[in-house]
Amino acid sequence: MKKFSFRLEKLLGLKERMESLKRGEYGTALRRVSDRAQALDSLEAERLHHCDAAQEHLIGEGVDVEKLRTYSRYFHHLRGQKMMTTQIKRSLQQKAEVKRLELVESSREKKTLEQFKEKLQLRHLQEMEKVEQKELDELGAVQFMRRTNLPDSF
Repeated sequence: MKKFSFRLEKLLGLKERMESLKRGEYGTALRRVSDRAQALDSLEAERLHHCDAAQEHLIGEGVDVEKLRTYSRYFHHLRGQKMMTTQIKRSLQQKAEVKRLELVESSREKKTLEQFKEKLQLRHLQEMEKVEQKELDELGAVQFMRRTNLPDSF
């Protein structure tokens, strides 16, 4: 029997490698978004910690204008950092979404080729079964002809 060979096997291998690459890029993009989210959480925790410390300091020692200015500048700085980090996170989320769409497209292309290969394999199998059945039919016909052409020895 003739062995099945898929002429687009190299292309399928390329599509599989591309999908793997896209999956890695998407994973990297998600890690970057996660890192930025952790940075935001860290900034918020730092702000809360220093807010509590400032409140305790002001209550314990009284109101000092210079300390108030220092805290105000620091909190303003933290607010700016938080806004910048939030913008970076949004940008990274958009990039991650683009990477996800690229991964989906790459997966779709690979799946299409795999389905085409399966369809050709099935067609090949059906053709091989037809050839086998034809050979069996011919063999049966030859045996029948031999039996009918032999003189009766009874």
